[in-house]
Amino acid sequence: MENKSVVESQAMGDESRLAIVVRKRQGLFENPVNRILGIVIASLVIWSLATVLLLLLNGTINLSGAPQRFEDVAVLQWQTRALSEDAQPFEWQLYVVTLINSGRLAEAEEVINSEEFQDIDVFRNQEILYCTALLEYRKGNFDEAIALYLQVLEKTQESYDEMLATGKDYMNWALSEGRSANYANSLLDLTGIYMALEDWPAALEFADRFIEIYPQEAGVLIDRAMVKEQLGDFAGALADYQAAAVFLPDNQEIIDGIKRVEGKQ
Repeated sequence: MENKSVVESQAMGDESRLAIVVRKRQGLFENPVNRILGIVIASLVIWSLATVLLLLLNGTINLSGAPQRFEDVAVLQWQTRALSEDAQPFEWQLYVVTLINSGRLAEAEEVINSEEFQDIDVFRNQEILYCTALLEYRKGNFDEAIALYLQVLEKTQESYDEMLATGKDYMNWALSEGRSANYANSLLDLTGIYMALEDWPAALEFADRFIEIYPQEAGVLIDRAMVKEQLGDFAGALADYQAAAVFLPDNQEIIDGIKRVEGKQ
């Protein structure tokens, strides 16, 4: 017989009948081509899921739409504060600083140039000046950053002196609070710039000025120790490392620095 469904004819006793057997349908993955294609598709699905999971874990994407990186949370926090009705200049400044620290330089520049920030910065543009200096620093434009930081130092000192001369509440506030934090931050950033430029005398000058204000700042004591090493002042470097060790006794950088300069005296 030629019927494809009839595969066998057989006799049983005295009677003869057709034994009809329906051919088993071929499974999808019994075909070698389909089997290979299935493996490839499964591998792609697994790879895609693993990639999405990795992006979720490192904060690049998230399901809720909320920021997941610490820097992004800080940006959102200070953005909310800056856009509030009773916002202060320092809140706008911290908004810009968090943008810069999170690498969002273009956004930071837009905020610096915004009318809202320009209008609220009433202290001789100290906040805007500092933000612009920091932005140029992070862009690697050291010459522009240095010039701006020096302006911040000058304007901050002028404001401080004026408050002292005014007397009464302004003088008391100035004496209790000291100079604006922008003054110390500018000294700190200038130290970093000059260290990057390997201009050790200039780096030492600004590190000294910073430590005059914050003598217990271990990180800057370490920086100054390194600068003194470069200048060959090993006794001075040892003194700074030892001073920093009071606050960070287990810091490996300090331990190594002490061993290094002790061997050079």
